[in-house]
Parts: sequence; structure tokens; C-alpha cells
Amino acid sequence: MKRRLRYNVDINMVHLKKSKKIAAITGLLLLTLLLPRCAHVPLYDITSVVDLKSGDRLFITRLKHGTYRAKIVTAEEIVGEKFARTREILKATKADICLNGSFFELDGSPSGLLISNREEKSPFVAGKGDGVLFTDKKGELHLAPIEDFLKYNIDDFVDAVQLNLLSVGDNLLYRWWRWYAKEVPRNLIGINKHEVVDVIFKNTNLVLGDEYMRQVHKCRVVGALDGGGSASAVDRLGRGSCDDDNYRRREARVPIFILIYLK
Repeated sequence: MKRRLRYNVDINMVHLKKSKKIAAITGLLLLTLLLPRCAHVPLYDITSVVDLKSGDRLFITRLKHGTYRAKIVTAEEIVGEKFARTREILKATKADICLNGSFFELDGSPSGLLISNREEKSPFVAGKGDGVLFTDKKGELHLAPIEDFLKYNIDDFVDAVQLNLLSVGDNLLYRWWRWYAKEVPRNLIGINKHEVVDVIFKNTNLVLGDEYMRQVHKCRVVGALDGGGSASAVDRLGRGSCDDDNYRRREARVPIFILIYLK
């Protein structure tokens, strides 16, 4: 009787193992069939929204170093024209996120430093911005005052663009234009000590964005890209600062862009 009981238990265990194995194989086959159809499911969300007590709204995306690759490009090298919109560049490059770049002149030439693929397309110009946004060999974004950036070797970075730094550590650098900062929306980029890149855009301004990045996300350095109608951002699902018809009509065409590809 005991042997029969043991035998029955063994047989049940065999059936159970077979059932688990069949279920695992079936699940794997279903997953293989469904994965291509689920490729459009987003693995990130560029439009995380934060409503401030002031009534302003911040749109935020966060990128940890090692999870993305960034590139600074011009409209001319992507679409063959001096100016384009972020949506056009996103579509042409198949990037995951596209942001407007830094300041430029009426003819589309950069206002200050622009380096692409280690080729200097425009030199640094004093008074056009006291900082540099650049990518290293891994495609990761960095912000630095110009005096620190000049210490790097040419092999240490790939792309670079001149911009305005709003804060470095505890030093606020925009006090002299604070009265103007509240009126014009900007796209901001900040980096904290854990190498997390924050991007804030739409319906914000230099003061609110910088304060939020420093106080909430503990960013040790914050910089401002071009603003006004030039300030736009969009991800591959069409979400971003130009996600409504009114904004699309106002959105300016710009010559410089920051592309982000998620790994």
C-alpha cells in the first residue's frame, strides 16, 4: 500500500512537471508571436506632468546615463534645409525624443559654439552663453561652464553647443535677467550627481524650471536652450510640447536639434 502511494505521488509529480513544461513552452510561443505586435508600447514617458502651486505646469523626462544615446544635429544635415521643426527631424532620424537646440542668428547660423562629430562648425563667442552642452563618446549628455569645457581634449567629446547656464552647484547665474526669465518659456536641461539627465519643457520659464530642478531633483548644474516659439520637444509617440493645435501653429522652425535614442 505504501509503495502504491509512493508510486501514485511520483506519477502525479511527473504529470505536474510535464504540465509546467508544456505551459512554459506555450507561454514562450505566445510571447514570441505577440512581441512584434507590442513593439509600439512605450517604455518611457516624456510627458510626466508636474503642476506647481503657482499654476504653472512642468513637463519632464528623466534619463539615466547608460540608458540613452544623444546627438546634436542641424536641420541642414538631416533634411537639407536651414530650418525645420522638431517633428520633421524626429521623423527623419527615427529618434525617440527630439528637442530644439540652442540660440541662433536670423540666417540659421549658430550663436556661438557648435561642434558636430568632432568638427567645429562655429566657434565659441563670448557673451552668447557661458556654458556648453556636450556629448561624450558614449553619447551621454554633460553640462559645463566654458572654462571647464576648454580643459577637455578633443577626443573626450563628440558634439557640443553653447548655451546659458542657470546654476552650477549653489551659484545662481541668471539673477541679472530674472525679470525677463518669467515671461518666456524655455526648454531646460539639468544633471544631478547620480548622472540623471532632467529635461523640462513647455509652459515653464527659467526661474521656475531651474528652482524645481535644483530643489526637487537635486540637479547640480542646469542650462537653458532656446526659448519662445523655438522651445519645442516631441517623442516618437507624438507627445510633447507641440502636442496641441494652437502650439503647432506657433511652433517655430529652428536650425539646431538634440536627438535622444533610448537603448
